[in-house]
Amino acid sequence: MLLPKVKTTEVISGTLTKSNNPNENKYLIPLSAVSGFGEDTSVFVVQPYNENGDYKVCSENIHITNQDEMYCEVTSNNLYGGLQIVYSTSKSISDGDRVYVEEG
Repeated sequence: MLLPKVKTTEVISGTLTKSNNPNENKYLIPLSAVSGFGEDTSVFVVQPYNENGDYKVCSENIHITNQDEMYCEVTSNNLYGGLQIVYSTSKSISDGDRVYVEEG
């Protein structure tokens, strides 16, 4: 079975505009990383699957607070800076799927 090939990027802490609430954690992610719409908006987070260097993806719900042509400003209870999220995939993926992470 060929695993879906995914490209990842790092979640960045930050905002598109000056934040009114400095205690609220906001993150910048590429628009291409966002799946779903409305209440079902999410991103796929890449996590180690086993000791052999295999990975799986987990869907994490997000709330979009702002966006521009390239990035979304989001809040989420389960995201943090440095986390790897999927922004491109060779075929459809869903929560719990094993994937091959492409370098570069």
